[in-house]
Amino acid sequence: MVHDLFGERFVGMRTPAWHKLGITIPADQQPSAVEAFELGRLNFRYHVLPIGVTLPDGTVVPTDKKKAVYREPTPDSPEWKHLGVVDESFAVLQNSDLAAGVDAIAQRTGWTFETAGALGSGETIFTCLKTGKHSIKGDEVDSYFLVSDGKAGNRALQISVTPVRVVCQNTLIMSDSNSNLMITVPHSAGVEDQYNFWLNMISSLQRSQEVVFEDLRRLADKKITDEIARAIIADAFPEPVMNQKVKLARSIPDLTIEADVAEEATGKLAKDVEAYEYNLAQARRWREGTFELYERFNSGNEQGGSMSPAALQALQGTAYAAVQAVTEACDWGGMNRDSVASATLFGARAGQKARAWNSALKVLEG
Repeated sequence: MVHDLFGERFVGMRTPAWHKLGITIPADQQPSAVEAFELGRLNFRYHVLPIGVTLPDGTVVPTDKKKAVYREPTPDSPEWKHLGVVDESFAVLQNSDLAAGVDAIAQRTGWTFETAGALGSGETIFTCLKTGKHSIKGDEVDSYFLVSDGKAGNRALQISVTPVRVVCQNTLIMSDSNSNLMITVPHSAGVEDQYNFWLNMISSLQRSQEVVFEDLRRLADKKITDEIARAIIADAFPEPVMNQKVKLARSIPDLTIEADVAEEATGKLAKDVEAYEYNLAQARRWREGTFELYERFNSGNEQGGSMSPAALQALQGTAYAAVQAVTEACDWGGMNRDSVASATLFGARAGQKARAWNSALKVLEG
């Protein structure tokens, strides 16, 4: 699901701003995360409240097993916002505590604040620190320590490492299942203690960065055929699954239906087939467009045009180039400026990039 920014709440150090979003802070005014949260109007609070059910006679009975999460009113959203129903054990981490924890990491490591923002109606908060710069055969990649916190019942607090290419500011999202790169803290009792525990595991967090860049260098060393590149891209953009109705309609084109339900049933079948064929065409367009980006990279026509010819030549025809083509397509392909940030970091396009990453790593194993 793609969520827009909540009230343009996005603060960052990039110049120009990433995808022209939010507030850009000059480099000589480096803020702390706490200061950035204040500037970005991110210090609204959350409340986990009891809920009940109304019986037929009008009696309201509390439910012991469920509670509701609400975001408090803000000047630009003056009503209490319901974010979801959660189990009784659910606990929330306030945004001010999230920022303070990130600042504690910054003080211990020398990492610097980079960005922070809120998505949807404030149900997701994210912030990151810039941790350093690396070179992959001459391609410059910055590394970021990312904390995202989903306040709704089906989300968790996550800590991860995210590389970003300097040339076109693409984000590489690794697989959520890779424990070296993603720490998940559930919203249960003691969430603050768990958050602080992981923030104190500095050596583990630093090692996770090393793992990311070791893998990137391995991908940059791996030459691949066009067939393998297409396979990586296909894994990123899988074709839709054909459900039973579509299978039936496509296998029996002249399907006859009882006269009294023909119009309604045929209409439903037609909508299912239309949706399947649209999604199939979309997946194939993404695949072809992404392969064209891969070919452009291999021909020396890199987006941004700032890579050296030697770096381009060294990376041409590699698994690294295939993953970068997927990442570029996801980060810059056909989205409005408000939704692109959330989709590329947390939504469907993050999943596409993760699938490409995992597919490329399997090529190394093979």
